[in-house]
Amino acid sequence: MKRSSSALLAWLPSLACMGVIFLSSSFPGGPEFPKLFPHADKLVHFSVYSLLGFLIGSRFAFRERGFEAKTVRRSFDWKGLAVGVAYGVTDEIHQLFVPMREFSYGDMLADALGVYTGLWLSRFLLERKAASRKSYRM
Repeated sequence: MKRSSSALLAWLPSLACMGVIFLSSSFPGGPEFPKLFPHADKLVHFSVYSLLGFLIGSRFAFRERGFEAKTVRRSFDWKGLAVGVAYGVTDEIHQLFVPMREFSYGDMLADALGVYTGLWLSRFLLERKAASRKSYRM
């Protein structure tokens, strides 16, 4: 498989997640789920963008036969963070044009923290898996 098609395939889970986020943001706002506590929507933003961050961070593993990554990135994925945060910003801008939706800096902050958390979690799990593979080989 060519390197460019492999890279595109690695991004497919992240792009699918972005598509679901875009689609759900396209519906007019209104009465949402019952609020269990003030600012419960921030928890939803954080959770969804944590999943996006995890998928973005896992793209390196997707390149190499599923999660059988041979190498693990040792440095933090700043490019992945930039992509995820930029997508959160564009999602908030998109909501300016959707009836009964609004632009929110609080949502953007929850999105950014979610992406960061998801990226950290993917890195942690991939490094842990690589370490366990090394211990089996010894």
